[in-house]
This record gives sequence, structure tokens and C-alpha cells, in this order.
Amino acid sequence: VLWRGPGQCQIGVDPAQALVLDDLTDCEQHLLFRLQDGASAEDIYRASRATHTPLARAHALVRLLRSEGVLLPDKDRPHDCDESYWEHLVRSPTERVRQLRECTVALLGAGPLTAELAGLLAESGVGAILTEDAGLAASLESSFPLLRSFTDKPSGPDLAVLIDPYVIDPIRERALTQAGVPHLSLTVSELTVSIGPLFDDSSPVCRTCLELWECEADPCWPALATQARLLPAPPLERLLIHHAAAVATRAVLE
Repeated sequence: VLWRGPGQCQIGVDPAQALVLDDLTDCEQHLLFRLQDGASAEDIYRASRATHTPLARAHALVRLLRSEGVLLPDKDRPHDCDESYWEHLVRSPTERVRQLRECTVALLGAGPLTAELAGLLAESGVGAILTEDAGLAASLESSFPLLRSFTDKPSGPDLAVLIDPYVIDPIRERALTQAGVPHLSLTVSELTVSIGPLFDDSSPVCRTCLELWECEADPCWPALATQARLLPAPPLERLLIHHAAAVATRAVLE
């Protein structure tokens, strides 16, 4: 709680999320400084008495703060840094955690970028990660005991991530499209990692659209792409791997 001036307080610092309360009395401003997440009826009563704020007004302010999501009951208080962050963006960070635990993400591809992405997704709370790399699967199981390495959903994973060198693998991409599995493309080249697009029912583009665009930009693209599919994955700078994996993880979660 920040004091802005006489009769005005601000909850939070970030301008995009802060709540500003106007027309407060001195007593009400002091009341706000005493309120904490999980405040019980007894806590509100004591704060009301200590600041000489009418009890009805104190309860009205508490209801306002709770409706705006800036004052939480004990059961909804964040349990870690991630939940504290998401507390500012969603109504119930605990519900978001529950939904993530029920999600399954398949990683189609191998290499250090895939391993980095898998680790970040597991740290972020994704419940099941499927990978083609047996060594990576064993490492994830060891590091994240609660992580599932399977999906019990008849429809398959909630999302697949294609990690391909140079060009999108047309066979795997087509199979995912036909199966109705949303999939995010990560295309690795010598100096860059292209993240996206996301292919799903609402996607404005498809793989054919991308190929037509490439052909329009370079008429030799079909010949180049055919050869590029046969090339091994290029080595990537470690910093680029960390950065690309972090951005891709954010894309998956959001």
C-alpha cells in the first residue's frame, strides 16, 4: 500500500496493475496500511478500532479490495514466486496451477534446445511432458518426481512443440494437423530460432501458407528447403538456447 497524497492510496507499484483509491479519510488510509491477505473478521475489527474507522466502512473497503483481487483470503494466498506473479494477472493463480498440472505437452525434436525447453516447462508446472529422447525423459523423471511421462487423454497431448532444423517437418506437421493436435513450431537455423506460428483451428495461417510466402520471397526456396531437410541441426550459442527456450515456454503457457 502506497500513500499518494491526502485522501489517496495506491495498491501495488506497477501502473498497469495498481489500484488507486480516492476520497479516503485519514482513518481509512491508516486502515489500508494495517490490512493483510487472509484478514479475518477479527483482524478487520481490530484494524477498525485501532484506526477509528467505522466497522461497516472497514468491511466495505475489504469487500472492494477482495473484488479487485488485491486482498486474498488465506486459501488463495500464493505459495511460491510463480503464483505471486500470476496473482496480478489472473483471478486464481491456484486454479491456473491446477490446470497446468492436468496439461500434457509433447516435444518433437532432440538436442539442447529441446532439453532446455523441457526443463522450463517442468519448472513452470506442466503436468506431463512427452519426449522422443529416452535420456531426456529419464533426466526429467529424476529432477521432477511429480512429472508424468504419459498422457491418459484419448485425444492425445494438449499441445505439441515441433523443434526442427531449418524448415518445418512437413510429415509430422501434417500428421498433427490431421489428428487435431494444436502445435507450435520452433525452427532452428545457424543464428536464429524462429518461434511460431501456432497451428490450431483458429490459426490464420497454415504450413502451406508459409511455404507460398517463402516461394514468393525466393523462387528457389523449394529446392533449398528440400536440401535443408537433410542437414543436421546446427550448433547453437548457449545464450540463444536459454533465450529461445524461455520465449517458447512463455508461448506454450500463454
